[in-house]
Amino acid sequence: MTDTLQLVMLVGMKYATESGKLNPFNGFPEVVLNEQDRYVAELEPIEGPVHLQEGEKIQGNNTGIVNSYIDLEIYYYVY
Repeated sequence: MTDTLQLVMLVGMKYATESGKLNPFNGFPEVVLNEQDRYVAELEPIEGPVHLQEGEKIQGNNTGIVNSYIDLEIYYYVY
């Protein structure tokens, strides 16, 4: 039996706020996406899902809000 190697593509990002502080209005970290910075990694070591909610444009860069709480019951209901 052969094992299948599962891979995922990741897009580079950095914190949009100083020192990665949480947004005081929503309590989530905000990141700036660097779509030219891409990585391929194994899927197995990833601890869990996150949802990247599209944010505002800051100085011409796309931002996102990282939500690490995923309610799978609601997810499956919606999708």
